Amino acid sequence: MAKLQEQGVGVRSVVLGAGVTAVVVVGAGMLVGRIRWLGRRLGEVVERWDAVKRMEQGTETMEWFNQFLDRYWPMYEPGLSKSIVDSLNLILEASKPNVLDDLRLTEFTLGSIAPRVRCVQTYPHTKEDHLILDMDVLFAPVDGSSISKNTSGGMVKRNSFIKLVARVGKSVASIPFPVQIKELEIVGKMRLVMRFVSNYPHIQTVDISFLQKPSIDFKLKPLGGLDVMDLPMLERTIQSTLDTALAASIIHPNKITVDLEWAMGLSDDPDKILGVLMLTLHEAEHLKNVETIGKSDPFARVLVGGNVVGATKVVDRDLSPKWEETKYIIIRRSTFGQVGSDDLVVEVHDAEGGLGKSSKLMGSTTTLSLRGWLKHLESNSTGANAISAAVQAAVTVAATGAEPRAKLPDSPANPGHEHQSSGSGRPTLSRHQTRKAFQEWGDPNPSKSTSVWRPLFLKNKPAGSVRLSMCYRPASIQDPNTEHPAGEDGNPTPEVTTGILRLRVHQAKDLSPHSPDPYLRIQINDEEPVITVPKRNTREPFFETEVTTFLQDVREARVDVRVFDKKDVVGDVALGECLVKVAEGLKRDPTDDWYTLVGGGAAKLRLSVQFTPISLSTPTPSTTNPKTTVANPVGVLLLTLQKAQNLLNRDVGGKSDPFVKLLHNGRQIYTSKVVKNCVDPVWEEEFAVVVGSVEDRVGFVVWDKDAVG
Repeated sequence: MAKLQEQGVGVRSVVLGAGVTAVVVVGAGMLVGRIRWLGRRLGEVVERWDAVKRMEQGTETMEWFNQFLDRYWPMYEPGLSKSIVDSLNLILEASKPNVLDDLRLTEFTLGSIAPRVRCVQTYPHTKEDHLILDMDVLFAPVDGSSISKNTSGGMVKRNSFIKLVARVGKSVASIPFPVQIKELEIVGKMRLVMRFVSNYPHIQTVDISFLQKPSIDFKLKPLGGLDVMDLPMLERTIQSTLDTALAASIIHPNKITVDLEWAMGLSDDPDKILGVLMLTLHEAEHLKNVETIGKSDPFARVLVGGNVVGATKVVDRDLSPKWEETKYIIIRRSTFGQVGSDDLVVEVHDAEGGLGKSSKLMGSTTTLSLRGWLKHLESNSTGANAISAAVQAAVTVAATGAEPRAKLPDSPANPGHEHQSSGSGRPTLSRHQTRKAFQEWGDPNPSKSTSVWRPLFLKNKPAGSVRLSMCYRPASIQDPNTEHPAGEDGNPTPEVTTGILRLRVHQAKDLSPHSPDPYLRIQINDEEPVITVPKRNTREPFFETEVTTFLQDVREARVDVRVFDKKDVVGDVALGECLVKVAEGLKRDPTDDWYTLVGGGAAKLRLSVQFTPISLSTPTPSTTNPKTTVANPVGVLLLTLQKAQNLLNRDVGGKSDPFVKLLHNGRQIYTSKVVKNCVDPVWEEEFAVVVGSVEDRVGFVVWDKDAVG
């Protein structure tokens, strides 16, 4: 027995020893693997550190990048050329000598031959969202016949073509000289500063500048009229002006900034007009008097994003004022650009206020987020929801910079999602919140818009209420200067004459020679004039002032721009006046934007006008004729088609299949659903009829779907 025990102990010792050995072997293997992994990681860190040191101490060859640029440049160049031509024209205008009346680029294409980058130096220790590249660049675009406009491998080849027009002389006596810039060659050390963002294409802007004056060489070729070689001094003048302007304007710290998203067509202009919000301020009641003696003189004003966008007239000594004024609030893409920039508030003020103040707050509404209010409209594409779909698309593009989805997750077609991100850091409204917003502020759909009473608060206490109504009108794609196509019924679509005017006054030249301090007084129709800040001691001021307003009829709109010289002692002196009919200004060639200043001698003013049509005709929802409109609606009639009883059976075998046609002034505007095989049908459908007059007529006709005739 003892012998057997000794044998058992020996066996256990052998097994234990084998187990320990196995553990040691496995542990050693894991340790070796870990050491190898640490070695590889350490090698990567050392390699990365060494690469950063090399970047800081020298330059790198860029042949790999040139291969990439050769393929990328043809796609990128059209947007780049478009984005920088306006900047270059401003530079040329500011740099031109007195012998030239005008100097500008009329055509500008760099071509599909990419610049060559000889070497590059980077700076790793910059902001996390910035990258700085210093590159030795050679750019020599092809403008001859050695490369033609054809396709190679699916890529369009384009020659460089830069056309410049120089006008010699003054006013009507000036002579145009169109020339082509040929054999352009630019050599220099260029700095690119890239700013990264989270959205595609992940590079938002690129700042382009030269660290020192580049070498710019080119030749001029006449394209018509007199040969510039007949006037050698003119050729030298143009060459000197171009060399000075192009070099000095982009030498660091001066730069040209390219918005890459916009240049590639991936985002809209932040100032792009999406539509107009029509807000009517009807009246207020039960306002709190803030005057010590007598009654307050209330007026209302509207704020969007904290900025005042409209105000009513003042009603004297009345705590239940009636205004009945409609404000047209322009909605741009930038309205939805930041959190809070779309917040709408209505305030009521006392015009006299006391204590030297021009007004005193009497009460304000709660805040409405326009983003959530507009985005969660129903997205059906017919009838009353056609405008809703347009609103949804506009706000989706504005808020996210991306194409809208076919259906919103919060729509009845896809229930179950209570929240959705707006793309700008703020969650949009849930279904319950949307329903509440519609009840409190009304429906933005013009065919469903009704007036609502909104409570006012002052220091968190009730301060009366204000009655208002709002609806949204999307921008029309119709151009009022083009021929109007025929609609579905064969008749021409009506001309849209209401909309938003954007007037931009760029600059003036050849003003009075007495060292003026010019400023502008801009008035559109009978609106309050806009007065700019004076430009000091210049005869050729750059204003770049924009005025945007809503026009009831573009055909009758007029713009009055007057230039004055600021004189504090003897009074301001008129330097000239420019009267422009907007309709005529829209028909002019965009390059013909210099207007004569009447009463200013040879003085001229450069301005541009842009009109965005906004239709005020309210679409009548209809499955058969969705384009039916009422030009001047006075209200909306809401109807509920519930049921019918004891209908005549028109079928020989079985029962009728009834449906209802709704008529407005004799025209069919709705068709209900068909109820199969029933003479006591139940529909429970809602309809909205836009009423143009109290004399309008509405009728119902019941039909059998299977009836003959």
